[in-house]
Amino acid sequence: MLVLSRLARTPFGILLWFGLFLQSVDASPHKKLLVLGIDGCRPDALLKCRAPNLRALAENGTYTWYALSRPPTKSGPCYSSIFTGVWNDKHGVTDNSFINQRFDRYPMLFSRLKDADPAFYSGWFVYWPNLYTDMPHGADVSSGGWSDKATQDWAVDLLKNGNPDALFVQLGAIDAAGHDSGFDPDNSEYLDAIEEVDGRVGTVMSALKARPGFADEGWMIIALSDHGGFSTHHGGSTVEEMRTFFIVSGDGVPHREIGHDWVQKTCIVPPYGIRLDGKDDCIRIPDASQYHFGSDQDFTVEFFMRTSESSGRFVISGNKDMSDGKNPGFAFVRTSEGTWMLNLADGTNEKEISGPYVADDRWHHIAVVFKRQGTLSLFQDGIRTGALDISDIGNIDTPYGITVGQDGPEEYPYFASESVSELRVWKTAIADSVIWAWLFTPVTDSHPNCADLVGYWKMNDGSGGILRDYSAYANHGILVGGDTVWVAPDERVETLRFDSCRTAKTVDLAVTALAHFGLENEPNWDLDGKNLVSGQNPAAVHYSRLSSDPSLSLKNFPNPFNGQTLICFSMPAQGRATMEIFDVLGRRIACLLDQLLPAGDHQLVFSGEGLSSGVYILNLSTPTARLSTKILLMK
Repeated sequence: MLVLSRLARTPFGILLWFGLFLQSVDASPHKKLLVLGIDGCRPDALLKCRAPNLRALAENGTYTWYALSRPPTKSGPCYSSIFTGVWNDKHGVTDNSFINQRFDRYPMLFSRLKDADPAFYSGWFVYWPNLYTDMPHGADVSSGGWSDKATQDWAVDLLKNGNPDALFVQLGAIDAAGHDSGFDPDNSEYLDAIEEVDGRVGTVMSALKARPGFADEGWMIIALSDHGGFSTHHGGSTVEEMRTFFIVSGDGVPHREIGHDWVQKTCIVPPYGIRLDGKDDCIRIPDASQYHFGSDQDFTVEFFMRTSESSGRFVISGNKDMSDGKNPGFAFVRTSEGTWMLNLADGTNEKEISGPYVADDRWHHIAVVFKRQGTLSLFQDGIRTGALDISDIGNIDTPYGITVGQDGPEEYPYFASESVSELRVWKTAIADSVIWAWLFTPVTDSHPNCADLVGYWKMNDGSGGILRDYSAYANHGILVGGDTVWVAPDERVETLRFDSCRTAKTVDLAVTALAHFGLENEPNWDLDGKNLVSGQNPAAVHYSRLSSDPSLSLKNFPNPFNGQTLICFSMPAQGRATMEIFDVLGRRIACLLDQLLPAGDHQLVFSGEGLSSGVYILNLSTPTARLSTKILLMK
């Protein structure tokens, strides 16, 4: 039975409210969050160091040294994934320029928390200024400037003199040392930087624990690295660059190590290919109608490549005149930063998207799937590394055929310095699973898309100036330029089936933090992460810290109750109120109220008939706030 009425403003009513105050059983602390971004820290190096502060967080929480970050393993894409809770094929950031970002669709963590509570107050202090200037982080106070000391001091000052609900601190000395001398667990300079940063973590933690109300503030501390590194770089798809660590610590966080089950694959690079010298070599594939994909034909391009030059820009392969990026056609371009990018245009509209780092003197399997009425998807070594809407791109036909090592008219200022093999062109959108299954594998008749193969140059000819096309079209390629160097790779490539790896991933931070504050992962948010803290149920988390108006209240009497309990609540302004009952597992038991109410005090009677004895969670939602309290049914 449910009865709703205005609470009489009588002496009895005053006594009733006083009694409710004394009877409240919801004594949960406020919830707060500290995120420590330990930039560029390889976990295998951390474990060789004296790093007592990070180790202490791990020992007193939930952790793994085998977390993963999806390529491109650049800070822009990585922190975008960390704070949106989705990978780069959704948030759109694939390099440090933040071009193609979709933060309007996938907002940052602090923005979501601010939306839930306009009074939510947060700080954002970073070593890399772009995270401060280019990323819509949603924090109330922020700064950045290439200094870990300044970042530490900003954080300590806010903890001492302010009252933040959340704080992000990014420390960058480890990443800087890796770029200078190598991301290597045997590099003493890199290890020294880890120990230095661990000391700054200790300073921030000391300031946190020195807060007068620390014991009652319910802090969750999350420490993680955004990416690892290999040699003196990161941004690529090697295991050394993808592997990170992830620590969640705080009162109530289980003390456990997160298990990891990586799905790894060792690929053998085919023992053939061609080396282009970067001076005057290229491969010319004559124009043919099967490469005219028009405005709506789906297609896929794949090839294997190896390059070690870390500077200079050149066209890897394509069918367009690159004197102007808006010219019709597509082009794979190696950038001066050592990454690759894809350019696609129709003469008016132009799209560009960056891929991972490739200038590491290792073989890589590159693939791009063009779904003309949808998205363009990038893959490196079987891992999806980005996606872009191309539905507005029209006719991309050109008269140039396909060229390797130059643009279509062979007039680009720079020739390619690369080794290449296994160029294949398909007149269909190849599925992700098929790209993975045929990773670094020559095509045979058993390939599920064999009928759609419109060009296949293995580059296993070994001599002469003609490259055989193994497709049914037999449109053989021509070697152009100086003396050809045929290569015979003897190399294995270790890669991961990323999406199938069971472990913590960097996108889990946002969902874990949202659950800490009592916000459920709504299906329409389309988040990729998961909550890493077992037993942390959003429906059971105290919500009072997310109330934007202290006049909003929620109580019940008697509590505990047998049979019925009187639920009393206030509305600071007219608005829709929703009241729901959940069990301790977060399952909704009933919706008690969902209607427009006037401002003022209200009450309703709830009957526990048909329910088992136990603790239940009463949630009240209004347009500006949300509260929860525990009620105990005893029969």
